[in-house]
Amino acid sequence: MVEEGTRIGSWVIGEKLGAGGMGEVYLARHAMLGTPAAVKALSPLMTQDADTRERFFREAKLQSGLVHPHIAQVKDFLEAQGQFFLVQEYLEGGSLADALRAARGALPPARVLAWARQALGALDYAHRCGVVHRDIKPSNIMLDRHGAAKVLDFGIAKVVGGDAQRTSTGAVIGTPSYMSPEQIMSSRDVDHTTDQYAMGIVLFELLTGSRPFGGETEFAVMMSHVSGEPPAPRTVNPSIAPGIEAAILRALAKEPAGRFDSCAAFAAALGGEAPGEAPDAADDRTLRAAVVPPAAAVSTKAATEMQPSVPRPVSHGLRSSRAPAGRSRALAVVAGAAAVVAAVAVTAVVFLTVGRGKGEGRDAPPAPAAQKAAPAPVSAPAPVPAAAGKLVELKSDPPGADVLVDGKPVCRTPCAHAFTDRPGPYRIELVKEDFAPRLFEKVPFAGLASIDVRLDTAE
Repeated sequence: MVEEGTRIGSWVIGEKLGAGGMGEVYLARHAMLGTPAAVKALSPLMTQDADTRERFFREAKLQSGLVHPHIAQVKDFLEAQGQFFLVQEYLEGGSLADALRAARGALPPARVLAWARQALGALDYAHRCGVVHRDIKPSNIMLDRHGAAKVLDFGIAKVVGGDAQRTSTGAVIGTPSYMSPEQIMSSRDVDHTTDQYAMGIVLFELLTGSRPFGGETEFAVMMSHVSGEPPAPRTVNPSIAPGIEAAILRALAKEPAGRFDSCAAFAAALGGEAPGEAPDAADDRTLRAAVVPPAAAVSTKAATEMQPSVPRPVSHGLRSSRAPAGRSRALAVVAGAAAVVAAVAVTAVVFLTVGRGKGEGRDAPPAPAAQKAAPAPVSAPAPVPAAAGKLVELKSDPPGADVLVDGKPVCRTPCAHAFTDRPGPYRIELVKEDFAPRLFEKVPFAGLASIDVRLDTAE
């Protein structure tokens, strides 16, 4: 907890705006200029962990290198009083998640499409800089005071071609409701099309008030992404234009090769004006009633890739080179995973999003400011084809047991873990303080299945 009135560098801390798993977010003002900012403070406990500190710094460095009118601006990164602070643009219009909650249903189409084009423009720029976001969702798209959309929270972004890809094998990184099938199976084995998939789900949700994939558990939601088919948006909201429906369904293709070549192509398929377009007055009045009062433009979550690296431009030749048939075989193996028997572990990395306030819609968003042309693109290395995988659900009674696969922690129950078909067996252990550990040794890939165990009290 940082007390109100505390000075951190040039910033004076004000009211607390929200909290999450990694720390807290405050409204702050520049000591001399009085300009507002949102300050994300890494908690003292998290500061003690070297990996978390590295991830926090990586988020700041990565996002500060992405200069685009629809990406939230990082203003500063500071260390003070034994804590780390990320200072970023204060966006008072709330998030798209706020707008959904306030509307309790579908939002005005003209405004939704304007937001989508703005977000897709930001993602297209990030992709050309070699960065894949991997956690696009309504709460990570926020609005400025004019109602223009801005993408934020690059905490688990992937740098294409980075020297160190440190995401654990099998780690499920992201938010299950918005994750692509390939991201669920291997968070390292993704390209720019995974962000298209997430934007397809965001668009579906904003235009219908519901998500295309659901389930009673996170594991069920992930399996739905991998093997289920989305409903046609017009069956939920008949007022959606056929062309918009076709664009959404293309973005939600199971195979990355079936999606758009780029986010720019996705935005073009949505038609309409450039990102600075203004919806009609009636539509804007509806939006004003839908978006709630001011909120901080920050969400707090852990990251998993840690290579701090300034983005370098790459070409839109980020299309995966792996053949669709290979992915289909992998997904087929996954779809049958729930039927097998044995042991497993999961790495569902759960990120708590900072509580946000509300925002009031105002005038139509201005046209985006002119930006410097991206440097000449260079080719990015083709992703390594994924091995056949299997998604395994892990549960314990009581919950909260740490799951170790081959001695390495991967998640905490209840969670899910993606295993690859390898020659040797797996060693899976569930450990919880005050309870006897449960150990599964020499588990072959073919024997992996959902694990649901009762933990006995330690003697």
